[in-house]
Amino acid sequence: MKSSTDGPARLQTDDDASTESFCKNICDWPWAVIASVLGLIMAGVAYSLGDAYYNAYLGKFAVYNGAFPADHPTHFVLAVWGGLHATLALQNWLGGHVVKLLGITAVCLAYFAALPVVFAVISPFFANGKGRVEGARALLTQHPLLRKYIGMVMAIVFFLVSALWFFLFVPPMISIPSAIGEAVGEDVAKTDLKDFDKGCGRSMTKCYQAVNNGKEIARGYVIAQSPSRVALYYMGNTSQFPLGDVVLRTLDAAAAQTPKP
Repeated sequence: MKSSTDGPARLQTDDDASTESFCKNICDWPWAVIASVLGLIMAGVAYSLGDAYYNAYLGKFAVYNGAFPADHPTHFVLAVWGGLHATLALQNWLGGHVVKLLGITAVCLAYFAALPVVFAVISPFFANGKGRVEGARALLTQHPLLRKYIGMVMAIVFFLVSALWFFLFVPPMISIPSAIGEAVGEDVAKTDLKDFDKGCGRSMTKCYQAVNNGKEIARGYVIAQSPSRVALYYMGNTSQFPLGDVVLRTLDAAAAQTPKP
């Protein structure tokens, strides 16, 4: 027996059943596969961005990247670094184009606001053409061969249009991370060049001296270094040499003012 304190009985409606079915279907999705595919895509994007960033940076100093190969963790670190610089560059660009962005936003809002009015105007024309649509449907029902032919033609056209869109837009979309990494790498290299060209005595970056058997053989800024080779940039020139017995020493302010022998 239902007491007076009990709340009203809740009846399960069709909407509730469809919601529960939808949630159940979501839970049954192959989330492990989806997560693996998304992770693989993100890893590929990060690797592509980091690789393009590294190659563009070395290329600005005329250094061949094959002589200083970067490992996989370095690629991902460079991807994060490149993404940070790209975000800062985007923020600077947005800050300098506020008026244009506001104008584009106003145009888009006006466009979407006008859509209901446009649909209200053209809807009577679609209502008048309903009879012609029914007649065409009846014609296709009476002629199955014609229906199959039209269906085949539409399938071929759909395939060709889809292939055209794929080849036009998918390759550029795939190359976007590489393009971002290349642009950011060149921009960072230009910034570093401005600092390097000030000289070892005035630059903010640490300058090094390469010494072999107690004699300086080169000085400059480390552009790339591997366990066996190093690349130094100094006043427009890049030197690459094997490390071997070479020792790299940081230059203090007094030594940096001394001309290179």
